[in-house]
Amino acid sequence: MKIKNSFGLLGFQIENSLSPYIHSQFFNLLGIKESYSIFNVPPENFTDFFKKIHNLKGFNVTIPYKDKVFEKIQNKSSTAKSFKTTNTVTKTKNQFICHNTDYFGFSKSLEHFEVEIKNNALLLGLGGAGKIVAKKILNSSSFLTIAVRKNSISKAKKTLDSIIPDKNIKNFEVVDINKIPKKIYNIIINATPIGMPHLNKTPIEKEFLFGCKTAIDLIYYPTQTKFLNMAKKLRIKTINGLFMLVAQAKKSDELFLEVNFKKDYIFLVYKKLKQFLKTK
Repeated sequence: MKIKNSFGLLGFQIENSLSPYIHSQFFNLLGIKESYSIFNVPPENFTDFFKKIHNLKGFNVTIPYKDKVFEKIQNKSSTAKSFKTTNTVTKTKNQFICHNTDYFGFSKSLEHFEVEIKNNALLLGLGGAGKIVAKKILNSSSFLTIAVRKNSISKAKKTLDSIIPDKNIKNFEVVDINKIPKKIYNIIINATPIGMPHLNKTPIEKEFLFGCKTAIDLIYYPTQTKFLNMAKKLRIKTINGLFMLVAQAKKSDELFLEVNFKKDYIFLVYKKLKQFLKTK
C-alpha cells in the first residue's frame, strides 16, 4: 500500500466509510486543500502499514485497531490516556501523538438528540468506542450493564479497572452477552460491529427492547441496522452513529490542523452528509 503525504482512516473492512466525505467537507469550510484516504488494512498487514506512516500528516483509527494503535504509539494526550484507546493520531515535529475525540463525539450526539441517561443502561461491547460510552454513562447516576462475549468478561473487567480511577464507582456489572439480565433498560447502546454490512444481524433479541426509551447504534453504515429497525418497529427513539461520526471528525480536524472550527460547522456537515446519503 502506497501512503501519500495526507490524512486518512486506518481500519479493516471499512470500504464503505463516510470519513473521506466528512473530512473533505470540513477542509472545504476552511478553504484548504487536503486529501483524506481510506487505509483498509487486514490484520496480517498491520505491522507493514506502520512502517509507512511517516509520510502521513495524521490519521484516524477505527475497528479493529483503536487499542492496538494506542499501545503502539508512545506519545499520548491526556484524553487518550484516560480512555486507554485512540481514534485520532496527530503529527508534531515528526512525532506521532495519540488522542481521543470519540468522547466529544458521543457527548455531542446525546446533546443533539436530547437523550438523558438515567435508570438502567445496557451497553453491548467494550471495545474502543465501548470504553467511551461506558465512561460517559458511569459519570451519570445510571446503573450500567455491560454485555460482552463470555470469553471477554475477564478482559472487560480489567478494562474497566483501567479507565475508572475512582474505585468507589460500583454502579455497573459485566455479563455474558448471551445471559443479559431481563429487566427494563432505559437506553441500549450497541458498540459492537454487529450490524455492519459484513455482520448483518442484530446483537440482541427483541425482548430486551421492551420498555426501552432510546436505542443507539454507534454504527453509521448502514444508517439503519437491524437493531435500529427492530427498535423503530417498537416505536422506540433510534439514533445511529452519524452525528457522533461528524462531531468526532470535527474535533479530529481541529487537532490535525491546529484550528478551531465555528460551532455550527458540525451541523452544516451533518446536514450535507444526510443529503449526500440520499443520493447514494
